[in-house]
Amino acid sequence: FLLQPSARIGYRFDLLNGATKLRAAFADIDANTAGNQPGSPFSIQGPDPSRGNIVGGLNLNATTDNWTIGLSYDFVRGSNNATEQAGTLSLLGRI
Repeated sequence: FLLQPSARIGYRFDLLNGATKLRAAFADIDANTAGNQPGSPFSIQGPDPSRGNIVGGLNLNATTDNWTIGLSYDFVRGSNNATEQAGTLSLLGRI
């Protein structure tokens, strides 16, 4: 079998970054009135994501003639100290 390790590191910067603001209302169902009535409006604002992120990842694939199994790990750390981690296991079969 063939063993294929790899690593990556980088930096990404979001030029169009900004917190998402949304004004919404739920439909209000009043049993005494026919049809849906608009509910009270409210505002939703998402978190302020970081503009700059450090990105890193590791991969390890093992390949035979008919199969490949792979492990992948990704790490992202933002300038606001928020972190995100993700792992993936993949299996590929060839006919």
